[in-house]
Amino acid sequence: MADPTASEVRRVRAAGADQRKWARYPSSPQTRCQVVIPDLGTEAMPGTIRNLSAGGISVLVGRRIPLGELANIHLENPSRHFACDVQLRVIYTIQDPSGDFLVGGPFDRELSHDDLEKLL
Repeated sequence: MADPTASEVRRVRAAGADQRKWARYPSSPQTRCQVVIPDLGTEAMPGTIRNLSAGGISVLVGRRIPLGELANIHLENPSRHFACDVQLRVIYTIQDPSGDFLVGGPFDRELSHDDLEKLL
């Protein structure tokens, strides 16, 4: 199955009400993100967080990640002396005008309220 284009994603989102379980937030400028896709044997690549919730993330990365792929995500906010690791199941990959890819999906576990606050 081919990845959806940005216009297809907008059409699907516009067709129905937002059914997200968690509120999305911008992360703190100090929060860092590293992404590793074990099945593809990739090295850790930096990601720029677009939004973050207790249940998932949207992050800009330098390469395409196939739909359904599992990615290990390392989140760190040094200013708050906090780091955590979660696994992401990629449910969308959209090429950004910059040439990078916006990927996102749910985490394998919900972040606690305290963990989320330390990243925001």
